[in-house]
Amino acid sequence: MRIGRLLLALTVGLVGVSAGVGAPGSQHRIRSGDTLRIVVLNRPEYGQEVVVQDDGRINYFLLGAIDVESLTLEDLRKRLAEGLTGHLTDPDVLIVRIPRERDVYVGGQVGAPGRYGFMDPHIDLRKALALAGDALPDSADMTRVHLVRDGVLVETYDLTTPPGPHIQVYRGDVVYVSERTRIRVSGNVREPGAFHVASPVSAGYALSLAGGIVDDQGSLGRLMILRARGSTETIELSDDLAGADGTAHEVRHGDTLYVPNAYVVEEVSVLGYVQKPGLYRVRGPVTAGRALALAGDAVREDANLDVIEIVRLDGSVESVDLRRDASTALVHPGETVRVNAKFKVNWPLVFSAVSTAVLLTSLVRQ
Repeated sequence: MRIGRLLLALTVGLVGVSAGVGAPGSQHRIRSGDTLRIVVLNRPEYGQEVVVQDDGRINYFLLGAIDVESLTLEDLRKRLAEGLTGHLTDPDVLIVRIPRERDVYVGGQVGAPGRYGFMDPHIDLRKALALAGDALPDSADMTRVHLVRDGVLVETYDLTTPPGPHIQVYRGDVVYVSERTRIRVSGNVREPGAFHVASPVSAGYALSLAGGIVDDQGSLGRLMILRARGSTETIELSDDLAGADGTAHEVRHGDTLYVPNAYVVEEVSVLGYVQKPGLYRVRGPVTAGRALALAGDAVREDANLDVIEIVRLDGSVESVDLRRDASTALVHPGETVRVNAKFKVNWPLVFSAVSTAVLLTSLVRQ
């Protein structure tokens, strides 16, 4: 009979060895939540796997509800063997306790979100976070750690003060770590990007996170807050710093602070006898000298540097003495600078004309 029990224990798996098989000396006390496998030697049809209910009972198909709370495995084995004597002759019963992992889901701002199993019946909230690689230091909001049980929010915990409360986590619970307020700063700033902050911040503080505006490019007079819900607010930074109402210009989770260019970028044309004729982008009016510099300056051998022409927006043409007014004459976006060829004496043509004139004079005298 002992050999038969040993073989049977092997057939139900090694789990029976670690969990405890109903035999003399088994000291495990049965409690709610335990999973038990009932095995009857040579009568597999009498076997059954049962779970101890919250009221401490199991339901065995032949004997009905049985109160097993606080019994040892050996106690239960004897009780079942006694109950089965009305159905079997000298039934040989084994009880195996099957260990079950306690699954918990950990999500949100943790290193490795997912479902985790654990054997420790006394795991707490911080240990559950450790299973998932702990909270992400840059983005996790440890003041908002949610514990959900059976689809209902149990509590939102603040774990920022060590060691924090001991919070029991049970099988099936969901632990969710919220994300810190995430904002974005873009446009004409030194270090555009996304930033995590502890709470909604002022536009001025958000701007400082991005290193401030790019010199001579960003406009502080018309910052834009692009709200997460799709609306747009245009503000002046001076208003934000004044903080008239304290909340009107907060940059909140999902918002983007956009710093536009201080100037409208447009183009001027530089044509004619220059190194690189074409269209050039400018921010506002530039001097005639600056416009030529954008095009690589004039071709000095061929260009007339005394006078250049500026074709104005209204179509009029203004002649500018480049040597005198290069730093004062302004070219506005949309206008054209034209560098003409310098005047050259065509000596072959002059000699030809003189020769022709001499010849004609000689013929007339004859």
